[in-house]
Amino acid sequence: MTQGSEFTSALKKGLGRAMILLRKNPANQVFQVELMRACKTNLVYDPQCEARRAPYLCSLIRETGESRFYWDNLLRYFREAKGERSETNQIQMFDILCSLASDDLNLDRNTFRSLLHSVDFDTVANSCMRALVRLEGVAGLKFCFHSFASKVSPEEWVFQSIVSELAERDGKEVAHASLREARECDPELDRLMRIAESTEQTNEKIEPILDRATVKELFAQGQHIPYTWGRDASAEDLEWAADELLAAVDDKQIISYLRQFFWKRDFPKPAASLIHLAHSQNERVASAAVRALSRIGDPDVRRLALELMSNRKRAAEGVRLLQSNWQPGDFGTIERLLEAVGEVEFEYHRLGSAILDVLDHASVPPSESNSTLLQLYENDPCSECRRQVVSKLLASGNVPDWMAEECRYDAEPGIAALFNPA
Repeated sequence: MTQGSEFTSALKKGLGRAMILLRKNPANQVFQVELMRACKTNLVYDPQCEARRAPYLCSLIRETGESRFYWDNLLRYFREAKGERSETNQIQMFDILCSLASDDLNLDRNTFRSLLHSVDFDTVANSCMRALVRLEGVAGLKFCFHSFASKVSPEEWVFQSIVSELAERDGKEVAHASLREARECDPELDRLMRIAESTEQTNEKIEPILDRATVKELFAQGQHIPYTWGRDASAEDLEWAADELLAAVDDKQIISYLRQFFWKRDFPKPAASLIHLAHSQNERVASAAVRALSRIGDPDVRRLALELMSNRKRAAEGVRLLQSNWQPGDFGTIERLLEAVGEVEFEYHRLGSAILDVLDHASVPPSESNSTLLQLYENDPCSECRRQVVSKLLASGNVPDWMAEECRYDAEPGIAALFNPA
């Protein structure tokens, strides 16, 4: 693998290896092209659970010593972008521009106001406003509240998220004090804040107390119940739910009982009574049944695990069943499954998640799992999964020196924090 391709691969995953390579050759033109592309296009595998990449990318930009070059080009790209439908990612670019402005007081911060007015409100503005608040604090919040007041209703949650960002930036006490002072001097801001606070109180829900008949009726209607009902269900309620599940014929109801009761609680009947659902033609039923069965240690469940592991399409589900059915030598099979998946990101991530679940529940010795964890570190596309991998290696004292150095610059803050003492 060339240095250029190694840098590109590390950049995509958010590995700190990109910083190590850049420090050795900060003027590398291939690195510059790839870093600019990463700034324009969000390479995060799962934005819902992974951290934003702007801080990571900005640290790499600073290392090049060419921050102004990236500022000028990203500003131009941002203005040319057409929202989320474009190949560029306005949210990430705005975040990076704000971070660069925090480093250089000579950069024109008024630029951000015109940029914000140019973006699509529904898809881009909220994230960009939060970035502006991270940069300017309460001054940025005031600008956002005033500028977008006409567009917010009935989306008052937008204002609430901006206030939360200020609290995270300055701390709750400082943020509260600065907001109170700003509201005293700005009646319109005070009015808008009252709307946001009123909506937040209205949205607070008190979970109803449900009886079994109501739960059954809600499931029959295809509705959900509060997750706490299943979490706090008594042994008698779980027995009742298991009986209802086994008697159900509608797939949606079966899924509801499995997910609401038996993903986090043990199924109280023999595993054999549930195994047929793991073979359902409905993939969602089968997957939910596997989740429930993964909590049960049983020879029949282990046989099902080995059967599913031999089917590439369901290999991850088979691995997950080893949570309560692991035996020495299983990780040799698991490593072969990872090798067979190769560079298919979705399949690799599914397998990786299942492996981490096994390690969370089974007492697998590090001598068996370390090699697999090293593979996941290199190849799993998700930085949140990588955090779990590194944490497990660290707990067993098996983080190599080269990995410890890379992790200091990882895109996932939880990883970097493990190796950068406060």
